[in-house]
Amino acid sequence: MYGLTPGGNSGSALHDAAHPKVPIKVDVTPVDAQIVEDLVRWMRPADMEEIGRYTEDSPVAHLMEQVERSIVCRAGFVNGELLACWGLWPINLLQGVGHGWCYSAKAVERYPKTFFARCKVELAELQRVCPLVVACVDLEYTRARAWLERLGFVERTQRRSPRGHPFVLMEARRHET
Repeated sequence: MYGLTPGGNSGSALHDAAHPKVPIKVDVTPVDAQIVEDLVRWMRPADMEEIGRYTEDSPVAHLMEQVERSIVCRAGFVNGELLACWGLWPINLLQGVGHGWCYSAKAVERYPKTFFARCKVELAELQRVCPLVVACVDLEYTRARAWLERLGFVERTQRRSPRGHPFVLMEARRHET
């Protein structure tokens, strides 16, 4: 299963709303080309549409560019099923600013609580590297924007994608406790 390494990050959630009696095992591993290809095959349609509104590149080429630019890049699995891939590429490391990205597989619909819990953990990890994480989200992808808002992102400004579609720049700043 994707060559999980001993250094990989694993954890368990008790159950998910979609599977209240099924124990859940979460595994997190570095992303490789095979995982990217699998994600494209199982990607949620709205994520695929967002890629198409952003770039003329193929989804595999776009995701591989994200992976190659990233200083942190991971994939999450629930009970061996690919859930999502995410990462962080630097905008300005001296100022602690990074661009976060995440694309999800259809399994997210079956494990929403597990996905949200893992998102909170991973965002905190990304913010250890870059206290300010920004994300660029398709204006029409209201579900993703609402998800990011639940995670603490705030909409800042609109911009156009290279293909001319409106996107929203959102940011989440690490809160010192």
